[in-house]
Amino acid sequence: MDELLTIEELSVILKVPKSWIYSRTCRKELPHVKIGRHLRFQKPMVFKALGITDIDITTKAVIDYVNIR
Repeated sequence: MDELLTIEELSVILKVPKSWIYSRTCRKELPHVKIGRHLRFQKPMVFKALGITDIDITTKAVIDYVNIR
């Protein structure tokens, strides 16, 4: 099983604000698990949901995705 990331860690990886992640999570666009009241994310699952195929994420890919939404 892949390491579970916190929302803070995921926001750093994706270079987006935590509010963006919360918004996409509420709309069920980002796969996540809840451990108690805490959200956790698996990087490969999030990348797949965002349509990012390369694990070495580029800033441009995230910016393009955010601008499309």
